[in-house]
Parts: sequence; C-alpha cells; structure tokens
Amino acid sequence: MSKDHGTKITEDLDLSIDPQQLDVEWLRQPRLMQSLVEVQANARMAVGSTKDQLSLVEADLAQKIRKSPEDFDLEKVTESSVKEVILLHEDRQQAAEALNQAQHSYDVVVGYVRACEHRKAALEDLVRLLGQGYFAGPIAPREIQDEWNTFMEQKQDKATTKRKVAAQRKRGAK
Repeated sequence: MSKDHGTKITEDLDLSIDPQQLDVEWLRQPRLMQSLVEVQANARMAVGSTKDQLSLVEADLAQKIRKSPEDFDLEKVTESSVKEVILLHEDRQQAAEALNQAQHSYDVVVGYVRACEHRKAALEDLVRLLGQGYFAGPIAPREIQDEWNTFMEQKQDKATTKRKVAAQRKRGAK
C-alpha cells in the first residue's frame, strides 16, 4: 500500500446529486458510502501507524540521550531534560508533523462521510418532493371569479334559449 495508506479522496467520490436521475443517484449511494468508509478506515489506520512511529522515535531518542548525553549537550540527565531534548529534536518534530498530517487527512475523510450521510438525507427529501409533484410543470393560477361569471352567463344563455324555444313552440302550436 502507498505511504498515504489509501486515504486520498478521488474524483469518483463525487457527492453531487442530479435531481433528474434520482434512481441512478440512489443506486450510486451505497457504493459511494462504502468507498468513503474504506477510505476512512485507511485514514484511521494511518493515524495509528504514525502515532506508533512517533512513539518509536521518542523511545529511540530517549535511549540515545541516556546512553550518550554529551552528544545532545546535556551535562545532567534528568527526566525533564530528556523530554525537552526529545521535543526539540528534528526527528521527533518530523514524526509529529507526519501525525498531524495523518490526523488532518482523517478529519477530512470523516467530513466526507458526514457529507455522504447528508447526501442520503437530501436524496430522501428529493424523492419525497418528487412524490408530492414538486418537480411538475407550472400550473397557471385560476381566476375563479372569471370562471364563475362565464359559467353563470352560459347558464343564463341556456335558460334564455330554452324560453325562446318554448315560446316558439307555443306560437307554432297555435
């Protein structure tokens, strides 16, 4: 495995949603989450590994300091002076920086996992909106008063026509 323990977020881990293809997005969601969880596990392993490496560097330095304090410009070897020399040593600082980088990568991946969980919730909401017809085309507002007036006019026209027909029949029957 590479030095980064596979903690890189790749471009195929796109968290965007195409609302026109909700079925495809739902099919993609489990695979996306699985990929992110694998990256998260690798990042967690990298943090553990770099913590171990930091501990080894510190232990190795402590042994060297106690064995040859003069090499580290120490006149008297005390626990606090050993700790100070270890903290200032370049090897320890590099190991600590590696741990900080690994922790940062892990935190970023945790953020991606949370974002993927939010993505799932967004998909659920989009499907709910789709079921409620939210994405349907626009509906023109109705003018109820105009429709009522038209209805009443048509009703009056029919009544007037019926009266005229009835009057003509009456005249024709005479």
